[in-house]
Amino acid sequence: MKKEDTMAEESNIQEDRSGIEEEPAGKDQSNDQEPKEAVSGKKDEAGKKSRKKGKKKEKKKEKKKEKDLMDLVQHKNEMLEKMREKIERLEEDIDNKEDRIIRMVAEFDNYKKRIYREQELQQDKMYADILRELLPVLDDFDRAMETDIEEGNNFFEGIKLVYQGLRDILNRIGLTEIEAAGQHFDPRLHEAMGRIESEEEEGKVAYVVLKGYKYNDMVVRPARVMVSEGAGKDEEESE
Repeated sequence: MKKEDTMAEESNIQEDRSGIEEEPAGKDQSNDQEPKEAVSGKKDEAGKKSRKKGKKKEKKKEKKKEKDLMDLVQHKNEMLEKMREKIERLEEDIDNKEDRIIRMVAEFDNYKKRIYREQELQQDKMYADILRELLPVLDDFDRAMETDIEEGNNFFEGIKLVYQGLRDILNRIGLTEIEAAGQHFDPRLHEAMGRIESEEEEGKVAYVVLKGYKYNDMVVRPARVMVSEGAGKDEEESE
């Protein structure tokens, strides 16, 4: 009995020791589990913070990209506006230059026409001056043709041929005789030498004293004429 009691006591003592030994081991396990949970929690928090920072960085990057894009668009718009203004100025300059060129061409054309007219006028004046010097010769021929000369006179016939040839040459050049006899007096073409009674109506040319001539439309010498005053009183009473 004593041996059995002693063995039971020893077994109880061993169980107590084992229980005592097991208790610290349980405490160590709980202590180990607590830091692991804390570490994992800290890691989660750190992960969350890093994710938040990452999102913030991404947002900043997106905002920066948007800002850069807006700045680029604004810069391009400004460049386009400057180019448009420059193009408008160039178009305006081109229009002004085209207008100037058109005016210069028109002015030059008018200048050429004016010079041409002046040259023609100078040429006509030159020919008129030359023809004016020849008119006394024609007057002499006219007076010679009015004289009574026997028919068949060879010398007179020769003069007539020379006279006719001279008139033909002058007519081809452009010299024409001014119509006067029986025409209304025109101060641009006629030079009145006096007034006489005649059968012609009053104001008409009654008699040509000296023939007048024109070169083209230029008067070389006006016709010297006597202007009619109409029929005389005696003739009117007799009628």
